[in-house]
Amino acid sequence: MCNLMHFLVSGKYKRLLTLDKQMEILKLKIRQYQELVGERRIEWLEHSVVGKFVNFRKYDHDEVGLKEFLDDRGLLPVTSTLRWKDLTEEEQHILEPKNAFGRHILKFVPNRDNWASKDELDEYKLRTKEQKVINLVGEWKEKKNEYTILLKTWSWICLNSSQILASRDRFIDFGTVSLKLSDPVIDVTQAFIKLGRERFKSVCKPDEELTIEQGLQGYYSLKDVRNYRRMIGIQSRYYLMNMNEETRMRNMLENKQRRYSIIAQQINHHHP
Repeated sequence: MCNLMHFLVSGKYKRLLTLDKQMEILKLKIRQYQELVGERRIEWLEHSVVGKFVNFRKYDHDEVGLKEFLDDRGLLPVTSTLRWKDLTEEEQHILEPKNAFGRHILKFVPNRDNWASKDELDEYKLRTKEQKVINLVGEWKEKKNEYTILLKTWSWICLNSSQILASRDRFIDFGTVSLKLSDPVIDVTQAFIKLGRERFKSVCKPDEELTIEQGLQGYYSLKDVRNYRRMIGIQSRYYLMNMNEETRMRNMLENKQRRYSIIAQQINHHHP
C-alpha cells in the first residue's frame, strides 16, 4: 500500500473523486433509460451488471413508546444501541470503555485543485450524452472496478497514518490534514447501569435486529412491537451493481432470515 504523499502527488486522490462523480453521471443516465423503458430490473449479461428499482416501506416510528414497551419488560439494554457522540463528556468518562482512545483515522480536506474538475465533468456529461446504454453500463463497470481499487488503498491510508501530524505542513499544497478518533465500542448493559434508567432511555436507540431476535425468543410478540410504527409511504431506490455483488447481498439476507428461523426453532423446541 502507498502512503498519503504518493497517493496525492500521483493524482490518485483526485482520480478517486473524479471517478465517483463520473459514476454518478453514468448511473443517472442508466436509471433514466430504465425508467423510460419501464423495466424494474435489467441484466446486462455482457458486463455482468444489474440495474433494479427496489421499493422500501417508509415508517414513522413511535420511538418513545417502543422504549417504554421494551423497558417495561426489562429488555431495553439488550435491544438498544448507544452512540458515543450522544453522551456528555462526563458520561463518556464515567463509562470508560476499554478502547476509550479508539483508533486514529486520517481526515483529509482537499483544496480546490484536488477537487473533481467541474469543467471536466460537464465535458464528460456531453461526451456520454448520445452513447448507447450498453456502452454506458460497460463504462460504469470499468470505472467502478478502478474506483474500488483506489478506495481500498485510500481506506488503508486513512487507517494507517497516525504519525501524519508531525509532518502535516508537507501536505499544504494538497489540502488540510488532521486526525480524528474512532468512537469506542460501548458496553450497553454497563451503560444502562452507570447512566441510570431514565438517562439511558433518553439517549439509546432501539435496534431493529436485536428487537426482532428478542421477539423470536418469545419475550414479546413482534406484532406488539410493530404497533409502534406507522407506514407513511413507499420509497423507490435504484441500484446499479455487479451481479456478484447482488448475489452477495442476497446471501446476506438469506443468512439473516436463516438465523431468525434457527432462533425461533430453538425456542419452539424448548417450549413445546
